Amino acid sequence: FWTSALFMKILQNESFVPMRLVSIFSTIATLGVIYGYTRWLLRRSGLPKESTRVWGIIAAGVLLSAYRFTGAWFDIERLDMLFVALTMGGIFLLDTSVEGDELGLKCSPWRATGGVILLSLAFFTKQQAILVILGSLGALIWMKRWKLVTLVTLESLVFCAGGMWLLNRATDGWFGFYCFKVPLGNGIQANLITQFFKTDLLLFAPMIALTVLGWLKLRPMLEQKDRMSLTLFGALVATSLLGSLLSRAHWGGDTNVLIPAYLILGMCGVITAAHVSSKLSSAAGAVNFMLAAQMLLLFYLPMAQVPTEANVKAGEMYQKLVHATENFGPVLCIDHGSFTHPPHFHVLGLLDILRAEKQMPLAISDALRQHKYAAIFTDSKPSSTGMLADIAINYPNTVNMLMPDTWVVTGFLTPGPNRSVWVSTPDLGPKDFKLPPP
Repeated sequence: FWTSALFMKILQNESFVPMRLVSIFSTIATLGVIYGYTRWLLRRSGLPKESTRVWGIIAAGVLLSAYRFTGAWFDIERLDMLFVALTMGGIFLLDTSVEGDELGLKCSPWRATGGVILLSLAFFTKQQAILVILGSLGALIWMKRWKLVTLVTLESLVFCAGGMWLLNRATDGWFGFYCFKVPLGNGIQANLITQFFKTDLLLFAPMIALTVLGWLKLRPMLEQKDRMSLTLFGALVATSLLGSLLSRAHWGGDTNVLIPAYLILGMCGVITAAHVSSKLSSAAGAVNFMLAAQMLLLFYLPMAQVPTEANVKAGEMYQKLVHATENFGPVLCIDHGSFTHPPHFHVLGLLDILRAEKQMPLAISDALRQHKYAAIFTDSKPSSTGMLADIAINYPNTVNMLMPDTWVVTGFLTPGPNRSVWVSTPDLGPKDFKLPPP
């Protein structure tokens, strides 16, 4: 929020554009780090400098290829790419602060501090960065770099724990409630864990197979120092996969949470391909086949992301319907709170609160009982059971406003395949509320 607000201030623009620019710049930064980190890891392992360039480009390209399959979220007003950019930048700085030689490992405390600062900022962007911080500490302990362990531990406590204390105090407890209690209230669902392994990871099967089979072949050829040089990167691999799994396994985890997993699986496959091609030239053909297979699996038609004229007209119709209804009083647009005047909360935020508190916020339940809203718009028909039952109970008159087309082509289609928008109004007897035509 603060980063977006800064861009809005600089550009003197309060639309979605500054927020999208944050994501776009973060995506570009992430690609730069992937390119540089991949090359640095390969050069540290002894590969010629010239050959690492193409591998760095391929590693960045794999992430770009996953654009459609991670919900097409690289350039929208969401926090994922800022989180990924800060995390990758932090690990890169932390890893490059450790230089290997024959006698041991020397450290650069200033680069390590920069890495901790970026990882701490990543933590305040998305709290699952704590997994990466803890994983990095575990890797440094395994490498017996005690000075770095002390430095990273103390600085992480100062930046993360200190920042949490300050924010929690400044927000009267809201920060801790929304960033920790609410996510933990969503719980873990077994069927979503199964989906991660049976569906999500299957998309990157070539990279996974290439990584596993390649390192089984390479392991006897690697010296101890080569294996140690990948320890911090290995921690990033483990924590990125774990973070995506945990996010996917609870309610609300859309395909965007797979970005860290797909990013790191792509890097693993490319790094393995580079090593295998260098040390086992006879396997170069098989490596190229696996890389090509991965790219084919990630193939999509770019025009699928571009709204058609029908999509635009449907979106305009929806907005006109909301604005026309506001002539009769306040409107609650449950799935698209940014469309009303003034804007209000989003349903996913409300459901987060409901799952954490097990009850509807008092202000909203009172407003529904008192029929504060002239109408309530929903993407699916309100049900008299479940967490949003108050809507169906207090607004029983429901009309299905059939839409000519979907109006969102990125991520979750809105409205759904049946192209319905449901408008609910209070039971006013003979003077029932009349909806304006779309």
